[in-house]
Amino acid sequence: MSTTAPESTAAGAVANSTEAGESASVRYDPIMVVAAAGSAAGPAADPADDPTFAIWQVETDPDVQLGDFSGAWLIDGAGIHGFAANADWIEGTDDRAAMLAALLRYPVLFVGDAAAAELLPREVALIDVAATEAGLEDALASAKQHFSSEFPDKKQPAWGSFRPLAEFREAEAGIAGADDAERAAVASALKEAAALRGWISQYNAFDKLRVRRIGAVNSEFSNARPLPVVLTKRG
Repeated sequence: MSTTAPESTAAGAVANSTEAGESASVRYDPIMVVAAAGSAAGPAADPADDPTFAIWQVETDPDVQLGDFSGAWLIDGAGIHGFAANADWIEGTDDRAAMLAALLRYPVLFVGDAAAAELLPREVALIDVAATEAGLEDALASAKQHFSSEFPDKKQPAWGSFRPLAEFREAEAGIAGADDAERAAVASALKEAAALRGWISQYNAFDKLRVRRIGAVNSEFSNARPLPVVLTKRG
C-alpha cells in the first residue's frame, strides 16, 4: 500500500491539455479510481452512513502502464488503513477528510453510491465520462479530417473506434466473496481500475497512430497527447 500522496491536480475544464506544436514533454497525470462501499454495519447498510473508500492510482502514460496498480489506499471513518496509518511523517492519518484531500489531487473516477461521493472534498475534480467519450469521438473525427486534407489520395489508416468505458466494465469480472465494506470497496475499485486501463490503452494506441501518420506533415499532431479528460467540480 502506497504511502505517498499524488503531487498536484490538473486545473481547468480539461485535464492534461497540450498546445498544438508544443515541444515540451507531455505530462500524463494519473487517474484516481475511488470506490465507496458499505459501512461499519455491513455491506447492506447505506454506504453514505460511514463508507469505506478504496483508492487505486491508474497511470495514463503509455510508457509506464505496467505500474497501473502501484498506488492503493483504504480509508474509512477512522482514517487511513495499512502501513500508511502508522507512518509518523503523514499528518492526519486518523482523519478521513484530511486523507481524502491529501490523496485526491488528480482527476477522480468515482464508483459507488452518489451520497457517499458527498464526503469527497469539494475541490476534487471528477471525470465526466460522457463528455470525455464525446471528446474521444471528436479526436477521431479530427484525425480523419486532417488525414484526408493532407493525403487526399490515400486510404484512411486503420483508426478503429473507441469503445465506451461501460463495455470495459462489463468485460471485467468482480472479486467473489466481497462480504464486508473493505472487500466490497476493493473489489469495485479493482474492477473499475482494470476497465479504465483498457479504456486508456485504446486512446493511447490511437494517439500513437495519429502522431505517426499525420504528425510528420502537420505540427498540430507532431506530439503525443494525453487522454482528453473532461472534468467537473462537485460544488
